[in-house]
Amino acid sequence: MRFVRGFIQAYNNTETEHQYEARKNHETRDIQRVQEIIRTNGLNVMLTADLDGNLVETAGGEFKRQYSQKQVSAMAQLLKAAQLLTNDKKLNPSGKNYLEEFSSVPSIESTLKQMKRDFNDKDSYMSRLKKESMVNRLNGTLPNFPKTQGEIDAASSIVRDADGPALKQEIGITDEQVEKMKQDEESARYQADDKKRKASEEEKTESNEQFAQQRKLGINMLKRCLSSSEITTSEVVQTQEEIAERKQMQALSIKSRAKHLSTEEQQIFDMLRAKYEKNTTWTIKW
Repeated sequence: MRFVRGFIQAYNNTETEHQYEARKNHETRDIQRVQEIIRTNGLNVMLTADLDGNLVETAGGEFKRQYSQKQVSAMAQLLKAAQLLTNDKKLNPSGKNYLEEFSSVPSIESTLKQMKRDFNDKDSYMSRLKKESMVNRLNGTLPNFPKTQGEIDAASSIVRDADGPALKQEIGITDEQVEKMKQDEESARYQADDKKRKASEEEKTESNEQFAQQRKLGINMLKRCLSSSEITTSEVVQTQEEIAERKQMQALSIKSRAKHLSTEEQQIFDMLRAKYEKNTTWTIKW
């Protein structure tokens, strides 16, 4: 594992913009690829075909495998994906060491051993990688690319973990960056909540406006119905007065049967009877 971590660090110290873009764009795919290689124990050769080195002839007439920049980059990016998967508490709540398991897959382990030997082969890309890493560290010219989404997620998931400082150092992120990511995450949550609140208020306002429009429409329809009706306000009042008078006349008629009407009540009864006797037949015996 010491070589694996040193290999990852050497890659980090020499990563080019092209390599960074490839790693960022393929990060999710590489994480899935690591999981599948572990699951199949490396038996699916299609998953590891781009890691195979090239056979070259040595001065002694023997053949050995040597790895190009493309193959070394592919291996480094898979190792970094396994490292992210290990450190991301959300994707890996059980704390499984994907980096160690991936490095222990027989075909991957064999390739890593050959790459390690290439560190000492001055004609190999691995040897060049080692030298460039040392030069960049001495000159202070280390790459400084933005964190990928996977690195941000991994850092955010471990900031409250007991091993946080060690893990943050391992994935190359500072306390200031972690704090900024926490602030950005909090700001994003606030903006999302504020957006939901505004949407709810707009929906409520729209609902109230629709209700007001429907109520106004109902009132207008009622007005149109009344305006087109033959019944007038005076007729309604007249009908109400007639009902009241008829009720009064009925009460007086009942009272008159018992001979209890006063002179004034008798006069009112006679007046009402005269008014409505044309339309009503009374069966009362006087």
